[in-house]
Amino acid sequence: MKLLNALLSAAVLSAATLPALALPVTFNVTVRDFRGGANGHPDFDDNGINGVQAGMVQSTLDANGKPVYNLGGGNNNASGQISSAASFASWYRDCNPATPTLTCVASYVVPITADVDSLTQVLTYTNNFYFPLDSLTNTAVWDVSSAHNYHFTSELELLLSYNGSVADGVGPKNTFSFTGDDDVWAFINGHLVLDLGGIHGAFNQSFDLDLLAAGLGIADGDAYSFKLFHAERHTTQSTLNITSALGRPLNEVPEPASLALVGLGLLGLAASRRRKSL
Repeated sequence: MKLLNALLSAAVLSAATLPALALPVTFNVTVRDFRGGANGHPDFDDNGINGVQAGMVQSTLDANGKPVYNLGGGNNNASGQISSAASFASWYRDCNPATPTLTCVASYVVPITADVDSLTQVLTYTNNFYFPLDSLTNTAVWDVSSAHNYHFTSELELLLSYNGSVADGVGPKNTFSFTGDDDVWAFINGHLVLDLGGIHGAFNQSFDLDLLAAGLGIADGDAYSFKLFHAERHTTQSTLNITSALGRPLNEVPEPASLALVGLGLLGLAASRRRKSL
């Protein structure tokens, strides 16, 4: 028994002193294919670069949990290169075969894998070549001038738990940072918290949920909805980089490496209690 306890203690000690591990976490993203061009959706027609356009969407989601266009339309810089409120409304909705030039032509559920630091719990996803449709579509339907399928939207929805007890400067703050192109909007409990609309190069924006939680009615331990809406509308680059300390999803299944460390810890705890009872 002494030998077993010694081995268990050594295993737990070794696990505790291991360097931080990058644990993979996989999310499902809904990707909709719009295939711009002469016969494609007018908002995905490789329009001119208008730059970052704040205020393109309303500050809250609609009754169906989708962003609502907030400008005048007209496919110009002032409109964010959007044809109309109706054309924008199709970006994050089901495809309609009856109106192929006004909606997506196909949609897919695509898994993407991020890394979570086992010590800090900070999640990172870095992809400077974000082309999720390349492996799902034939090159014949790609934009003629590019080597990828550029015209698409991405929609991600997660249920997270707010840890308001993590003080600034003590550990990972409840922060979220995004770098990418083109349009990106993030909503928490249906309220806009990150606004990077427009056709633009890779651009960074971030927010600190600790500064927003009270206004959103979120208290320590509360579950909340996080939604990210993205669009790739130009044919020069596609970047999607995320750094998040907002916490891991409530419904996440632990990775094998996490289970192994937890298992070692439980074995060590059981051995310690048994020693005390002897």
